[in-house]
Amino acid sequence: MNRTRLIRGILAGLFALALVATVTPAYAQQGGLTGKVVDEQGAPVPDADVALDYAGEMNYHFTAKTNAKGEWARGGLTSVGRWTITVKKGDLLGRAANISVPLGGSSAVPDIVVRKGQPSSGGAAAGGNAPKVDPAAAKKNTAVVALFKEVDPMVTLKDYDGAIAKLTAATTTIENCAPCYVGIGEVYLKKNTDAQEKTGHEAETAFKKAIELDPNLGDAYLDLANLYYTQSRMDEAKPAFQKAIALNPRATEARFLYAMTLVNVNDMAGAKAALQDYLQNAPTGANAEMAKGILDSMK
Repeated sequence: MNRTRLIRGILAGLFALALVATVTPAYAQQGGLTGKVVDEQGAPVPDADVALDYAGEMNYHFTAKTNAKGEWARGGLTSVGRWTITVKKGDLLGRAANISVPLGGSSAVPDIVVRKGQPSSGGAAAGGNAPKVDPAAAKKNTAVVALFKEVDPMVTLKDYDGAIAKLTAATTTIENCAPCYVGIGEVYLKKNTDAQEKTGHEAETAFKKAIELDPNLGDAYLDLANLYYTQSRMDEAKPAFQKAIALNPRATEARFLYAMTLVNVNDMAGAKAALQDYLQNAPTGANAEMAKGILDSMK
């Protein structure tokens, strides 16, 4: 019992730092990809069209073009889910699938080799079919991206009321805009933090509305879980973290916060397993050293 209390005391002191390091607004969870397109002889292919597509709770479609060295780069990609990259130049086609985007950074995609082939009606490249992009979903995504380009500077300038008003207005013009409600909740949290207020009622309501509109929106569950944790509502934080991790396996730091939640509900065996899971998925993560230290103290 004394050992358990000691561990919980250590974690209580460290959690605030961990939380600050891992909570990022959903609309800022973006990264980038770079790569190179070559032909079957390994020569670079300049001026090729690169399409990047993601199909999930929302569909995303971005484009890029290779330079004289066959290189391409694209930023502003959501880090949630796996992407398909399709390359085309004349009758040359290539494809890379199941590509992940790092949060807040950029990673290199293995060289994409283009060969002669015929695209399918869905815009396929050699080796498989690219996901079809729903025009309505693409239009919605464009509107959401444009919205947050306006909101982000307002939040930076601490015009929280203005940002909330703009996001709220968008919920009436963008159908079933779950990301709008996630944004509203996050801005409320920022506003309350600056005002040193501990209330999170408005944020909780917004996150729950986002989940109601899109039950597969992992960011809403993660924000809700973090809110519950800071309010010491551990029994509610636990299932929210579980759902967030299930919907976004790449949310590695959420695994660490989930382990902290288990400590607080006195599930030390579960916490140990969760910490080991975190280190397996993020051996060099932001809280890796802390996790190792906690596991050592559990021995």
